[in-house]
Amino acid sequence: GVANSSILALLLGRALLVGLLSWPLAYGISTLLSHAEWNAPLPTSLWLTTLLALPLLSLAAAWLPALDALRRDPVTILRHD
Repeated sequence: GVANSSILALLLGRALLVGLLSWPLAYGISTLLSHAEWNAPLPTSLWLTTLLALPLLSLAAAWLPALDALRRDPVTILRHD
């Protein structure tokens, strides 16, 4: 079998990847909205904050489900009813 730490690293790594890949989408949408509403570019501090916050939020959101997945039997998870 695979160690629980390896499974946890895999699950959280995927969550981190999703957070990093979602940043350009979030930045693009917020840039479009800021130009449409205020006709001004986003401040640098805001996009740097979102660049750090989105991956951290995705890790936080994946933490409890990942721990729950570690406690379950893999056969039960993969079985189709």
